[in-house]
Amino acid sequence: MPIWRTITLRIVIGILLLAFAISCLWLPSALFMFAIQLLSAGLAYEFCRAKFPNSSVILRIGAAILSAAVVAIIYQEIHESILVSLLGLTVIVSILLFATNIKGYKVNFIWVLFGILYTSVLPAHLLLLKHLEHEFAFLLVLLIAVVATDSGAYFVGSSVGRHKLWKSVSPNKTWEGAFGGLLLGSILVLLSMQLMSSFDYSIFQMVTIAVLLCASTIFGDLFESAIKRKIGIKDFSNILLDHGGVLDRTDSLVFTGMIFFWMQRLIS
Repeated sequence: MPIWRTITLRIVIGILLLAFAISCLWLPSALFMFAIQLLSAGLAYEFCRAKFPNSSVILRIGAAILSAAVVAIIYQEIHESILVSLLGLTVIVSILLFATNIKGYKVNFIWVLFGILYTSVLPAHLLLLKHLEHEFAFLLVLLIAVVATDSGAYFVGSSVGRHKLWKSVSPNKTWEGAFGGLLLGSILVLLSMQLMSSFDYSIFQMVTIAVLLCASTIFGDLFESAIKRKIGIKDFSNILLDHGGVLDRTDSLVFTGMIFFWMQRLIS
């Protein structure tokens, strides 16, 4: 496929995904929770199918159900101790996978556990942002940060990118692209927060939030690239054509949503 058709297709799909994401911001709390549960279940199913392509459908459905259940538990029992414990468990499991040489059935169990935690604990933070006062503003700023940073990194990196950001994990990402995405995303997030009356933050706090959100978007994308490199796949699926799978498109969103929620908690 010619490069211009590839870029056009990527842009069209990206616009459709963005329009769908924005439309979800108006959903009532109950429907939004159901949408996040569906997202979490789909991500868990996609993760298990990519990691264990020859596995039984029972494993994938079981992981999907458990992931959706964890989201419901987090939403119904909004206690910081529960969240911190689950996030800590996710970090521990990640370290076991990436920094140890566990083999056999034990490593398969850890991969399944990681997949369930990764596809439930992080997306659940979108529900927690929805639960906050002025939830629409928080979620809209989150979308702006992710979309602007991803778009800036892609177009700057593909046009002038020369120096690899982390070649062994993601050979297509460059420092130039990361800087371009960080700059564009930070500017747009800062402008959007200043235009909205929902954010009663100082200019220093707004700048800090803007930079950290956009940096989190880049890191979230790199983290998923490391997961895919560890598994040995390019994309989790091809359901979104050139955009890969749903997990490939929501990696930065769920990771940055988690960072945004905890930044807001620290500030407030």
